[in-house]
Amino acid sequence: STATAVDFFTEYGKKNPETRVLISTDFGDMEIELFKDTPIHRASFIYLVKEGCFDMSGFYRIIEDFVIQAGRSDLESLAAFKNLRKNYKIPPEFRKNHIHKRGTVAAARDWTYNPSKLSTAFEFYILVGTDDYTHIDGEHTIFGRVVKGMSTADKISRVKTAADDWPLKDVNMKVKVIR
Repeated sequence: STATAVDFFTEYGKKNPETRVLISTDFGDMEIELFKDTPIHRASFIYLVKEGCFDMSGFYRIIEDFVIQAGRSDLESLAAFKNLRKNYKIPPEFRKNHIHKRGTVAAARDWTYNPSKLSTAFEFYILVGTDDYTHIDGEHTIFGRVVKGMSTADKISRVKTAADDWPLKDVNMKVKVIR
């Protein structure tokens, strides 16, 4: 349940205070700073990194000059991993000081049957565009930002995709906590 996840990640976050993560891809590396004022999202992300969740996935939704989204794959191991954790969701942690702009890292969420705007813990996106995206502030929890390697995000945003925005060639990643 959501309440159980909040309790778990409140405690987990106290024991795992890290705020820097490295995402490595065939296109280069990106260093992500996670925000302390979104403690449940930060702790959940650190947990999933340490458990190897994102190493089983990749960037699966790519829209040039807009967004690269990660956290899905066709691997049965990822499905089993998520099922074991009951595909938990996280309540929103919207903060007025975090707005959607280039380099933003935010949680994906289901749009249907989700009036509470619960975040999908296993999927995140990086905004690569430079347009005004304030219309999605308060829709997705922003929990970090790219501090190094936006050129890598830009390269990923330019890969060839199918009509559903899924890349024609997998864009896998390895993610590790660096501090």
